[in-house]
Amino acid sequence: MALKKNIHFLSIVLLILTALIPVNGAAVDSTNVSSPIWSNTVGHYEVLVACSDNGSYIVAGSDTGNQLYDSSGKMIWAYQTNGTSFTSVSISGDGGIISGTHERSVLVFNRSGKLLQTFNSSSSVVRSAVSRNGETIVSSGDGELTMFDLKGNLLGKKVQPGAIWDVAISDDGRYGAASVDLGWQTRKGKIVVIDRNGSSVLDYPTLSQGVGVGISSDGSSIVGIDDYNLYSVFPNGTLRWSFPSSPPFRDVAITPDGKYIVAGSQYYLRVFNETGSLLWQNQEAGYVYSVAISENGDYIIAGSSDKVRLFDKSGNLLWHYDQGVSHVAASKNGNYFAVGTNKEIMYFNKWGNSTVIDEPNLPVKSGYPNSSSSVAMPSTPKPAPLSYMGVIGALFCISVVASFSKKTKNK
Repeated sequence: MALKKNIHFLSIVLLILTALIPVNGAAVDSTNVSSPIWSNTVGHYEVLVACSDNGSYIVAGSDTGNQLYDSSGKMIWAYQTNGTSFTSVSISGDGGIISGTHERSVLVFNRSGKLLQTFNSSSSVVRSAVSRNGETIVSSGDGELTMFDLKGNLLGKKVQPGAIWDVAISDDGRYGAASVDLGWQTRKGKIVVIDRNGSSVLDYPTLSQGVGVGISSDGSSIVGIDDYNLYSVFPNGTLRWSFPSSPPFRDVAITPDGKYIVAGSQYYLRVFNETGSLLWQNQEAGYVYSVAISENGDYIIAGSSDKVRLFDKSGNLLWHYDQGVSHVAASKNGNYFAVGTNKEIMYFNKWGNSTVIDEPNLPVKSGYPNSSSSVAMPSTPKPAPLSYMGVIGALFCISVVASFSKKTKNK
């Protein structure tokens, strides 16, 4: 009889504990944005985008040319091409200098649309990027990583085997970085960094073909992705940390201070801190083709094969727009975002509404989840607070136990 009473008592205690455990429920339903603030049809294949620091100027590149817009959607100027596509676009922090790669050339414009420089190459130019201060341009071709100034002076060049698929430049233009594909024969790659003199700063081998690269504002933190690995590397060539992924990576971005890294792959959007801790991840239906992060890491935008999504730094999904996209860009302040599809440029704000200046009075969420693990952290959704029904149920169970204990004692 005593054993039976004890089992009954333990069952009630277990019920209480179950009621008190936070529930891992579904993420809070985010806003489904019905339309962007503005959009414009600009091409027929993979529209590329870039934003100035405050989102006041937005550049789009496509198979029809290069266009500059203001935040209201007004086209400031357009540079028409003969149907061959721009393969990259970039803009300085103040929106005063715009670069783009087209066929064998890097074209550099000012805000008024004047063509300042044309840097021609003997090989196909794949990517270019302008420094935040607008004074230096880095470009890539078939095995060439090159740095120019606005006067057209060649600052430095590194020539090597393989194809360079992505480039990045430090804010002050002192360092240019590239991800290198060494070809199908080796199926290997490299992360390469040069300075303005063309001197090699970093030449780090990767396990498979290079896909993407990012660099902090002062060049002290370099991140790169090949198909199946994310690397964080010091300029001296020392590996800081790496993260493997069997679904292939497609894009990577780093905050200017190097504290946060965001990476997109097939099925996943992942956010890391500078020590390699996986802060959170979000599972996606298909490929995450393009990612961008605000300067302080508060907002992350991801463009995938079915949607564009905006997250806060804790991994909460703030809003989504049901349109497959190929390219995304974020203003440094995290208020505005440009999105490219296969034919359009679209413009959004962080609040998910249809105006540029209307800021809803929303509670501010701050802080990344605490992290102590190098790779394994809870993914969104995160534990939800106790519901009212759970609290009421727990109190009821406690009263039952108290009553049961009193009766047992009286007997």
